[in-house]
Amino acid sequence: MVGDTVFLLIGGMILLLLPEIISRLKHDSIKHMLQSIRLTFKARKFLTKTSDEGIFEFYNAAVRTIRVDLNGRRFILAIDLPNNRDVQKILFEESKDLAVQMGSFLDENYIFSSVKQVRSYLVLEATQVL
Repeated sequence: MVGDTVFLLIGGMILLLLPEIISRLKHDSIKHMLQSIRLTFKARKFLTKTSDEGIFEFYNAAVRTIRVDLNGRRFILAIDLPNNRDVQKILFEESKDLAVQMGSFLDENYIFSSVKQVRSYLVLEATQVL
């Protein structure tokens, strides 16, 4: 019974990841996909705050929406902005340190642009220097 459940979970994950893996094989590399996943978790851990204040529950919920995409020579980090203005303010303040931290996580040299708001996202972009 447990073996069947594990098999179904693994099979479901493979089906969900298969289009991304095929796309990466055609246009980029699996290495960048794995780095994107690793950097997503590192960015979330770096920005997560521990506090008893209620505002940080909303802040940490926003931090859990971070997504990193490392594709070719481009690095993109996106955070869904919450409706709470106080949380947005904290995210903008923390994002200045985030570029430095992400640069230290990457093996190659990247030039980071300033953090900008695109629609309802906070976006940090970088380009690899050759």
